[in-house]
Amino acid sequence: MGWYAMDDRCRTCGLAWRRNMEGFQLGAAAINIILTGGSLLAVMGAGVVLTYPEPPVWPLVAVVSAVAVLVAVVGYPVSYTVWLAVDLAMNPLSDIEIADADAHRVG
Repeated sequence: MGWYAMDDRCRTCGLAWRRNMEGFQLGAAAINIILTGGSLLAVMGAGVVLTYPEPPVWPLVAVVSAVAVLVAVVGYPVSYTVWLAVDLAMNPLSDIEIADADAHRVG
């Protein structure tokens, strides 16, 4: 399995990753956007504060752009997992989903 190839179920508990709920993928994408935007603000703010009063614009743009790409690409699987945790807190598993996960549990 690669970084972006996802199993249908959790390897430990058997829970199906895709809960077949309206907008589930959108929530994962929103978490990724929030994570990326937060890291952009942090890097940009730190760059301006550390180089004040003459911040070098183009090197700062290059660093911020690299962080944006890196966090967006590397952070997507993490954001998907975080969104699943948020979704489970808002919409607990039904008895059918629990039984299905138990049937597919490893070990």
